[in-house]
Amino acid sequence: MPMDVEQIMEYAKKVDEKTNSIITFNNELIENPSFIVTIKDNIVTKNLRTTAGSKMLEDYIPPYDSFVSEQLKKANALIIGKTAMDEFGFGSFGVNSCIKVARNALDPNRVAGGSSSGAGAFTALFNKKYDNHVAIAVSTGGSISNPAAFNSVIGITPTYGLVSRYGLIDYANSLDKIGVMGTNIDYMKKVLEIIAKPDPRDQTNVGLKEPIKYIDKKFTIGVIRVDVDEKIEKAFYNFVSELEKEYKIEEIEFPLFDIALASYYIIAMAEASTNLARYGNILFGYSVNPKGKHYDEFYMESRELFCEETKRRILVGTLVRTKGFKGKYYEKALIGRKKVIEEYKRLFKKFDLLLTPTMPILPPKFKELESLKPINIYRMDILTVPPNLAGLPHMSYPIDKFIGAQFIANHFNESYLFSIAKILSTSLYPFF
Repeated sequence: MPMDVEQIMEYAKKVDEKTNSIITFNNELIENPSFIVTIKDNIVTKNLRTTAGSKMLEDYIPPYDSFVSEQLKKANALIIGKTAMDEFGFGSFGVNSCIKVARNALDPNRVAGGSSSGAGAFTALFNKKYDNHVAIAVSTGGSISNPAAFNSVIGITPTYGLVSRYGLIDYANSLDKIGVMGTNIDYMKKVLEIIAKPDPRDQTNVGLKEPIKYIDKKFTIGVIRVDVDEKIEKAFYNFVSELEKEYKIEEIEFPLFDIALASYYIIAMAEASTNLARYGNILFGYSVNPKGKHYDEFYMESRELFCEETKRRILVGTLVRTKGFKGKYYEKALIGRKKVIEEYKRLFKKFDLLLTPTMPILPPKFKELESLKPINIYRMDILTVPPNLAGLPHMSYPIDKFIGAQFIANHFNESYLFSIAKILSTSLYPFF
């Protein structure tokens, strides 16, 4: 039965009124679409405004499509619009957007999570009526898993390099991964297969070698001990108890959380600093008239448009790249990253999947954020950063309101994640 596109868009606008999750709606609609998508606003879409959540790109209309956008259009997807996000992906709660701050779909007084805040909030509410919608999102250190957990949807971050980053406005080139959010695992699988094709324009891209398969397997699961909020701990171990009825479970330690977090932020900020250097009021970004002004003056006038968190990351990232600090911080962070990967490889010799809660806390209320310092906020990513730093595929699956369980698989083992999600959503833990 053909989909009523006008009805879909009307409903999408009602969802946006409640969640504040769409930055720009698409006016170039198609007839009889095969499925529905939204696209995070740092993935360029031809003739559709793409801001990356920044005033610097507030009026940017891309003249070309990203690889992901190309593939979705070829597959006859209805692109509803571009979802809200933290500026350039810098944030854990979605409040660092300079354009539009999304609200949690389950409680508008709470944050939607970051940086793919709009993707999570929109999906949670919109998919109650249209579960053939899949949100295209981006993760650097947890930006898919975090809002997926906070809004109780499924979020899958694939192996680094599986999906082409051509046309992605980068945060950190060695960490950014394009993935999917949704509520129907079959549609999520279909969409990931569409966008995970080889692309010669991205030299880090490999694409899927074969279609993702649902595997009937008695998974061995290593449950990593972590310190989390009491409500999350209770929900998580109730979930583990259910898994124990079907799978071999063993509690284990992961000793590198702090090393992973420190290494991640040093590497991510160094790469962000490099990427944002292009916005200098000459070729890229907002432009001001240079007539009668010294170079430094009109350069700084443009860059004043960056929000506070972006300026902070530019400063820290520039510092750790300088000659006097590169060896002290950046090179040690690369060693830390290698150790994290080696530790995961050791664990995957014994386990098919690793499991933690997705986030250590429930989504804060907006007013609660005022008491948090940047260092406290960065630490909220401690569970999602390690698999992202290692480039591993991982999934947040909803186990309670605001709470997700994070499954981590070895490189290119996306089939394990889709298989366990399919089992959970049909028998063990039906999606609610």
